Amino acid sequence: MIAGPDLQCIFCRGALDKTPRFIVTDKLALGRKIPYRFHRCSLCGSDILAGGVDEGENSKTYEENYMFSMDEKGGRLRKALQKAEWNLFYKRTYLSDARLIEKYMGGRRFRLLDVGCGSGLRVKCFGEYGFDARGIETSHPAVEYAANKLGCDVRLRSLRDCVIARESYDIVTSYAVLEHITDPSVFIADLVKLLKPGGLLLLRVPLAGSFQMRIFAGSHSLYREAPRHVWIPSFKAMTENIEKFGLSLIGHRSEPLLSAASHASLSLFPMAANAIAVKVGLRGVFYRLVGALLAVFPGIPLALADSFRGVGAHTDFVYRKS
Repeated sequence: MIAGPDLQCIFCRGALDKTPRFIVTDKLALGRKIPYRFHRCSLCGSDILAGGVDEGENSKTYEENYMFSMDEKGGRLRKALQKAEWNLFYKRTYLSDARLIEKYMGGRRFRLLDVGCGSGLRVKCFGEYGFDARGIETSHPAVEYAANKLGCDVRLRSLRDCVIARESYDIVTSYAVLEHITDPSVFIADLVKLLKPGGLLLLRVPLAGSFQMRIFAGSHSLYREAPRHVWIPSFKAMTENIEKFGLSLIGHRSEPLLSAASHASLSLFPMAANAIAVKVGLRGVFYRLVGALLAVFPGIPLALADSFRGVGAHTDFVYRKS
């Protein structure tokens, strides 16, 4: 079970505050009205989901369209919107991710594993950019899409499978995955085991102390992803005592601008979420367009405020293995 208020933080094992910091309901996908309580860890400052479900049960809360892909069923208008969304948003974000890795590695010809790679679109971009990129994912439809539609080297494997097989990489990345993991310390330790000495680990996580998260508080889209999101890390959690994993922090940044703005958009207008929009026909196209407008106008100023601090609604942390 996920930690309760009388138990410990799932990351640092510090005591949780008795009073919930936020009580939220899932408004981003299936319209559930179940209240979920986030309690602040008194030691590391992360927000921990209390009284939630375990990982096996949590897997049932992911909808078929939880991850973006370019192969959704629909008419010309929906497909045109997807193409625009890909070119203006996802592709730009993934290329920015590739450039950040190149900056710290000093080149492109490196062996890279993306853990929890979803539909494989980022893996495809990394490969086209010059990395020897592959991914692992536990969603069978996502792996099927990546392999059959994109031609990517994406496998239906767990992180533990890779560790047992003694696989080795120059770069390991995991984007927006850690917040789903009920034992994040074990997960990070396993990621490090896959790295060669001097290798690069990049983690993208939601951050409790970002400007956006403070403004929207429990109404922020990343909190309303409960019970899929079982914790929201703090900056302290991601930067202090990292040496125990055999890592050193070498940099951090707020996620790319449009990606950060999208979180503000979903906080203001949850119906723009992909999992909802693909279910409601023409209305779904309208929802996505409204979400895009909200990302551009109120979303970008909020994202800019976070980017100046280097701490965003999602923040990239870059580590080097000792």
